[in-house]
Amino acid sequence: MENATIPGNQSVLVTYEGQRVAAIVIGSFAMIGIAYISSMLCVFEVYVYKKNASIGTIQRSRRRSQQVTKDSAADWMRRLCLAASLLLIIRIISEFVEIRYGETSHDVCRHIRRFKSVLHSLVVTCIYLVLWMRQRGFYKMVALAQLSNPFVRSMSFFVVIIMAVTNVCTIGLYLSTRAYMSSLRGCVVAWSSIWTLIPGLVLFISTLMFQIILLGLLINPILQHLKAIRQTGMASTKTGPSKEMVLIKRVTIAAFMAIATDIICGGISVFLLKKKYGVLRHLLYDFDMLISLTCVIVSFNDWRDRLFPFLVTPDKVVGTIRRLEGAGDHTSENTNIATIS
Repeated sequence: MENATIPGNQSVLVTYEGQRVAAIVIGSFAMIGIAYISSMLCVFEVYVYKKNASIGTIQRSRRRSQQVTKDSAADWMRRLCLAASLLLIIRIISEFVEIRYGETSHDVCRHIRRFKSVLHSLVVTCIYLVLWMRQRGFYKMVALAQLSNPFVRSMSFFVVIIMAVTNVCTIGLYLSTRAYMSSLRGCVVAWSSIWTLIPGLVLFISTLMFQIILLGLLINPILQHLKAIRQTGMASTKTGPSKEMVLIKRVTIAAFMAIATDIICGGISVFLLKKKYGVLRHLLYDFDMLISLTCVIVSFNDWRDRLFPFLVTPDKVVGTIRRLEGAGDHTSENTNIATIS
């Protein structure tokens, strides 16, 4: 930090100090946003838990022939959204740790950057696992079976493997090929055994490939449905999977928004923030993940209940314990729609 006293560096110091303050302000807004979402998802989780407990109590008092089933997919998607929000909170807290010590401590830079890389990978994994589970739900629906072929249905499953390999490879590159140190603009790369842009390029290209496949899997039923309408005439719109199409379009829009935001933020990071205060680029990615998570949550029919549970009475929340078809009970749901809605 001796260079901080050299007169020639004063203008640089002033610039970075302004960017440091901007990073604190931006990070504070990001923290407020994700803290709100996380707290609301926690409240909603409690509501669903109580609803399930209530349904379970009712069903246990009925005859054994009236069996129930639990919508595990809905539970997993809800909990993945909550996990993503909590992990993002930890990452934003890490941003403030880097802001505090990034100009003075090599050790903090070395560990905090690796820690944030792992958190970024985990948050993105949670978000896109939800989208993957939703499109899997679509392809499992009987009403949409005729709109896909065996190859498409196979890709619907194996795309998650592509995502897993992508995450493992990119996080491995970030952790094994570089080290970080403190500087006037916060934590920066001290050395890299490969070209410093390679991990970022691998992340961008592999993630984009996965995103395009996932988006294609969501768009495919819509295109096939439109094709079927053209071939059979407008009458098919009355008998076709209209409810399913509404859900698929909603999820497709959410996925498109998440992918578009990811590409835009990546471009801004590479072309506009390359030489700026270090944390600014990471805060941009934080907002990218925040927007993507919000898009995924809004893609559910009950997104208002999830984001504004204080406006909903707990008894109106839909539980994930459902009675099997034919039970004739007021707690039963259309499982095909409920699982993916």
